[in-house]
Amino acid sequence: MRKSRVPSSSEEYTQNTAIQFHDEKDLRIQNCSAWHQKSGKNRTYIRDFLGQVFCMNSPVSIEGEVRIVPTGRSKFMNKEVQRRYPPCERGEKKIDTEDIQNNERYDIYTNDEMGARRFLTPGRLRKFTEHFFQKGKSRFI
Repeated sequence: MRKSRVPSSSEEYTQNTAIQFHDEKDLRIQNCSAWHQKSGKNRTYIRDFLGQVFCMNSPVSIEGEVRIVPTGRSKFMNKEVQRRYPPCERGEKKIDTEDIQNNERYDIYTNDEMGARRFLTPGRLRKFTEHFFQKGKSRFI
């Protein structure tokens, strides 16, 4: 696995609860929290990411990162909102998938659009939804 800061703006991170499934895809999942420090009179920490990092063998090559961020609806005007997560970072692009329901549940950011589209099939996103959507955490692949 290539080393990368999660996400790229973060200066520090902690990881815990690593799980390795030893299945055919060698799926590994771990909880991760990432943050950076804001300069000024008082030391302030800004959380950039709180979620799970997935690593797996896949026939689809992704030459970058993919962030899957859960979205919700505001009480005021029923607008789509994503709480606690930064929007597009430098080098990332927000993409939509073929599935309208998934586009309503998640904002997907990537710096490898073609790889992300090949990897995030409707079936794979359905599995994310079944296992993780209700937990309200961001995913980083």
